[in-house]
Amino acid sequence: MAMASRKLKIAAAAGVFLGVTFFSSCINDVPQPTKPADFNWVLSNPLPYGNNLNSVTWGNGLLVAVGGGSISTSMDGITWTERNNPPLQVGELRSVIWTGSRFVAVGNGVATSTDGIFWTASIGPDVNSVAWTGNQLVAVSFDGENGEEIFTSPDGISWSLKYWGPKHVLESVAWTGSQLVAVGSEGTILTSPDGSNWTSRNSGTTGWLVSVAWVGDQLVATADWGAILTSPNGVSWSQRYSGTFFILNSVAWTGNQLVAVGNMGTIRNSSDGITWGTDSSGTSAALHSVTWTGTQLVAVGDDGTVLTAMVPP
Repeated sequence: MAMASRKLKIAAAAGVFLGVTFFSSCINDVPQPTKPADFNWVLSNPLPYGNNLNSVTWGNGLLVAVGGGSISTSMDGITWTERNNPPLQVGELRSVIWTGSRFVAVGNGVATSTDGIFWTASIGPDVNSVAWTGNQLVAVSFDGENGEEIFTSPDGISWSLKYWGPKHVLESVAWTGSQLVAVGSEGTILTSPDGSNWTSRNSGTTGWLVSVAWVGDQLVATADWGAILTSPNGVSWSQRYSGTFFILNSVAWTGNQLVAVGNMGTIRNSSDGITWGTDSSGTSAALHSVTWTGTQLVAVGDDGTVLTAMVPP
């Protein structure tokens, strides 16, 4: 059974306040980012109101957001429609992606859809994150007995266990175009060319790595305590200063800007992954996921929180 990592991250946010005093002297010695905010974020609410939203993606002209037993869609990030009739009964969904031909949502169960409107539930592994390589789905998880687990599937219906290892939680997985990169607890980073053979890499940290994304020319991983790591190849990693100690849960790339979102409504932005500035979200809700549609950014989080932002001219 996969660890309910989202709940752990929210609980861990409270621990940030305990650490602020300890790190306050260090903060004064670190140069603060001066990059101005680039985005004007607008708060909206989808249906069903109140449901936590864990992940959002864009594909086939549609936004799809998933969370605590719900799937909602939108064409503009403002007006949302719940897609749960008949009830899918898949439990909590933690990650959703568009493969180019179908949406795949994973968590306590698996749900797939070719159009985002009509969904089919199937029995699958209990996982935290899923990626598409072009010919297979790769999902990562944690099992209390086997430790970290990695599954593959050609279609989101039939799954095979390909790897299990030390008892680390694998939180997120990304495809770069040539390799898979998975990240998780205790600074865990694994890479693989095929989803079956995995190599452990040195992240340089023992922190909890929450997400990883390929942004065109580099990998960006976010972590607890606001940490950010970047890598050109998945092997060598550099730690970056984000300017926050709140957990950063997700990162998206617009083509010229990186945007990371996290707990307490935290939003950070960067043009290069090295120097990070801040945006005002107007909310204190935990933001779990952010995606780029080609014309706007959409972030989702606790209690049905949805934020949208257009890229400034």
